[in-house]
Amino acid sequence: MMHQEIELLSPTTATGIWAVEDIVTFSNPADSEVARVHGFGYYHERYAKKDGEWRISGYPLHRAGAAKDALASKLF
Repeated sequence: MMHQEIELLSPTTATGIWAVEDIVTFSNPADSEVARVHGFGYYHERYAKKDGEWRISGYPLHRAGAAKDALASKLF
């Protein structure tokens, strides 16, 4: 499921909030150990309209949380 909110602030600026979920995997080629982090949060995007086209002008990610497996908990 995707959730987004877009708010038009002016004829040339807008903001948007997008939910994000990711799984980041770290592996070491020297052994078979793999660490995983399951993260989630929101992108708080800013948009600007220039020359008649909307463009992303910024997209900071605000992490709401992360779940780490046992190896990732030791490493990070």
